[in-house]
Amino acid sequence: MTIQFEESDLAQFSGTTAYHRHWASPVKLTDGVAFMATHGCGWLVDAIVSHQRNPAVKKLEFQAWHLSVRADHSCQLFCDDGNGQLNMVMQQIPYTDVPPSWKLKLWLVDGVLMVPSEY
Repeated sequence: MTIQFEESDLAQFSGTTAYHRHWASPVKLTDGVAFMATHGCGWLVDAIVSHQRNPAVKKLEFQAWHLSVRADHSCQLFCDDGNGQLNMVMQQIPYTDVPPSWKLKLWLVDGVLMVPSEY
């Protein structure tokens, strides 16, 4: 599925009106993340959720997930503690249609995955 939103569309989300359950885990998604998932970034949500089985990641109270897209559309997904420390995961992804200019970041706090403006 191709990306069907603009990076700026994520700024409209502040807080959430409902929590949406991830299809394969107890992780809850905010409205902003549910929007991303249904508009072409479900794979990103699934990738983050899949790393929750890693004990080093799971023990973090605050997880900051970053997607860094290169000019050739390969990308790197990584997680840190929100202060740029403790780089816990680094996953190489061979292709994405997320534009290289985007700086996607998601936070996972207390089992809830959110865009930063929803914190």
